[in-house]
Amino acid sequence: MFNRASHDLALPARLVRTGLAFACLALSAGVSAQMRELLVTEVRGNAVRASGKAAPLRTLDTVAAGERVRLSSDTRVGFFHAPDAQLYVVDGPAEVVIRGKQLLVNGKPAGARKLQEAYRNIRLDGYSPGSLTMRSGGSHVRIIGPEGVVPRAGASRFAWDGGEGPWYFEIAGEDGGLVHRERCSANEYSLPPQVLLDEGKRYAWGVSRRAGDLSDGDWTEFVIATAGASPPIVPGSAASDSERLLHAAWLRSLGLGRAALRSGNAAPR
Repeated sequence: MFNRASHDLALPARLVRTGLAFACLALSAGVSAQMRELLVTEVRGNAVRASGKAAPLRTLDTVAAGERVRLSSDTRVGFFHAPDAQLYVVDGPAEVVIRGKQLLVNGKPAGARKLQEAYRNIRLDGYSPGSLTMRSGGSHVRIIGPEGVVPRAGASRFAWDGGEGPWYFEIAGEDGGLVHRERCSANEYSLPPQVLLDEGKRYAWGVSRRAGDLSDGDWTEFVIATAGASPPIVPGSAASDSERLLHAAWLRSLGLGRAALRSGNAAPR
């Protein structure tokens, strides 16, 4: 079952082979007139700092105003400006520099994609890509949803992959207390009407082959969006590494660390 002693609903240690670890720090609000720095959200190929001693550019580096970065052919780099939630994706060959209010690529202003307001002022520190291996009774199980921030309409029907049942479904509240448990023959389950979930509260859920023991199962977290809220769209299969990384950071900032872990590990490599 879930670790009811932990308010973080900690993942059982033996489920993690290699993890995705990061922390998110919200910066003060407000958009500065000048770009002071950009956060590197992805690097595919060969990119180097060209100011001073050349050094490889890495994901989660910051690039300061006036600093030059060179991208080789077949290289793609994502630059994120946190104060206004704008993402620049630059393909090489190119020379990139921050000047004034603009990101210049080969001397010309680069176009930016405005991301959702929820990503404004999010910053990542200490991210490292990894993978998770989760097993249930010797066979792989994959949680489908709900996960992350979901509308009320999507918070009562649960689905997963992993072969034929029986399965043991369990959902717990943010304090680790059991909310509901049921034996399922199919790979989906709908909460009965008498089980009511509250907006704005975190819930963890998962399935296992053994009743009351999710240590050999898979689980995730979600929170029901408050009425009228517009949560960020979950990155789809065509989303960039940058979008997935920022979405995972946003989930982590909401206290949905397990959902963030799974989201980050779903990023293409």
